[in-house]
Amino acid sequence: QSIAALAVHFGLPPSETKGKVAGYLKQLGVQAVYDINTARDLALLETTAEFLHRFRSVSDGSSSTSTSSSPLPMLASACPGWVCYAEKTHGEYVLPYISATKSPQAVMGSLVKRHLAPHLNLSQVYHVAVMPCYDKKLEAARDDLVVPASSSPEVDCVLTTFELLNLMQDQKVEFEKLQAAPVDKLVQQLQLPAPSLPGPAQSQPPRQPVSPGGVSGSGGYFEYVFRSAARELYGVTVEGPLQYKTLRNTDFKEAVLEVEGKVVLRFGAVHGFRNIQNALRKIKTSKSEYHYLEIMACPSGCLNGGGQLKPVNEYTPKTLLEAVEVAYTNAQKEAPAPEENVEAMALYQHLLGGTSMSHEAKQLLHTQYHKREKTVSMQLNNW
Repeated sequence: QSIAALAVHFGLPPSETKGKVAGYLKQLGVQAVYDINTARDLALLETTAEFLHRFRSVSDGSSSTSTSSSPLPMLASACPGWVCYAEKTHGEYVLPYISATKSPQAVMGSLVKRHLAPHLNLSQVYHVAVMPCYDKKLEAARDDLVVPASSSPEVDCVLTTFELLNLMQDQKVEFEKLQAAPVDKLVQQLQLPAPSLPGPAQSQPPRQPVSPGGVSGSGGYFEYVFRSAARELYGVTVEGPLQYKTLRNTDFKEAVLEVEGKVVLRFGAVHGFRNIQNALRKIKTSKSEYHYLEIMACPSGCLNGGGQLKPVNEYTPKTLLEAVEVAYTNAQKEAPAPEENVEAMALYQHLLGGTSMSHEAKQLLHTQYHKREKTVSMQLNNW
């Protein structure tokens, strides 16, 4: 999302923008620059596997939608603003519904600090993430996201898109004249063998890949999990653009899968706290019809995060967001589907136990949530 925003700001393609950002950071002395897409793809694959496990547990009668330790609807966990709100406001009742899978930022932090640093015999690594959201700073400070048996955070610092641009402007960087540099590859630095495709997270024969994207610029959780669930659970390949409908407002959308005239999957994208409150009210009163909800605190999702760039020149907030959405969507079209991401598959096969939801995958890719007090002092202590 940050690259898409910077691409629009400088009037360059996202791929060229990414190379120039990498070049700039390496000029500052940064030793390695990674694309978040691999961590995002691991999070998507693990989230999908987690959803399938929950859905099957409920469907085979081994648990109910509300009494299971992993009930439905499963709620996305990538937005730290939403997670913080849930922990402080709804506590133990809502927390079991939240996906245990870490956000892409947290996944990358675990990979860098738990695997790359020891492999390279580095006693000290300072890991910085560039994100579209100020709440990602709070996520990085969570006690759960530290290197095991230490107090070292897996993400040491978060810079928002706006802060990165300010840094370049303060240094009077001429962005268009920057020399591009390639992003680094975790798999190469970890010296992992090439994986066999299709990847280990697949339980079916080779299939049409699913690309993340669709109804929001928040990582593609809604669409990727929906398409994957339709195929894995019901043998339905959802062709073309996902058909969804807008409900109360443009920040509350849903998509359904019908089999033989019956709705078998109902997914929702819920953005902004007004819609979140309505959705949670139905969950707490056992009236929710959804199987999965992509929840994001910011209206319009992560592309409209508080750390993104503000409108300048001819742009209004609306037209700027539209332009960033186009840039983000175009960039995602060029990326491989998660199950075809060679880096993600190599990490699964050689570091994560060979399959999603394995013991190793849970150790690295999963986290937990806690009921928290609402007071300011407790909030500072907990975050």
